[in-house]
Amino acid sequence: MEHIAIEVQPRAHHNTKSERKTMRRVGQIPGSLYGKGIDPEPVVIGAKDIARILTSETGTNTLVDLTLEGKKHLVRLTNLEVDPISKALQHVGLQKISARDPQKATIALELEGEPEPVRLNEALLEFSTTSIDIRALPEQLVASLTVDVSGMQVGDVIYASDLKLPNGFELLTSPEAAIVSVKMAKVSVDVDDIPAAEGAEPAEVAASPAANEAQSPETHG
Repeated sequence: MEHIAIEVQPRAHHNTKSERKTMRRVGQIPGSLYGKGIDPEPVVIGAKDIARILTSETGTNTLVDLTLEGKKHLVRLTNLEVDPISKALQHVGLQKISARDPQKATIALELEGEPEPVRLNEALLEFSTTSIDIRALPEQLVASLTVDVSGMQVGDVIYASDLKLPNGFELLTSPEAAIVSVKMAKVSVDVDDIPAAEGAEPAEVAASPAANEAQSPETHG
């Protein structure tokens, strides 16, 4: 797997809100370096470096060679905090990992092919689960896995347990989770478009008793 190299700078343990806002204004994002064997360390990381990682082929599963004050660490991006209103990145976690220890990761799923019933507009393809959770060694992590749906027929379902995972991958998502299914398309029928049976007479609408009484001539004794 390709690595991305970045350098971060230390920051004060307790920055004020104003200081953090100033950091972001100049393209620096507050972060925390943490992990096994090290004490948590507040850092600042360039917004452009974060963008390079997030837009890389493997996204948040990218392995990052991080340098802090001359010391190198293998890390992954975690706990991205985003402002709910402005959508601006507020803080990022940098988890130190070991290349020898399996890591939990979320892998996106991409569909390949098109079932014939779907192509003929006779059925619908329902993509229920768009990602799965796995555990694997860091160097084995990938951006996505492909699910071939070209041979599916109406009623078929592909479950998580049916996925062909690379060697070394441990599935953490429930094996019974439905990934994708092919369902019969619902057809709406307009009753006005249904032809009447041959020889059938138009249905008469029965008048109410009150209406019949109103239409009958009065009889006088």
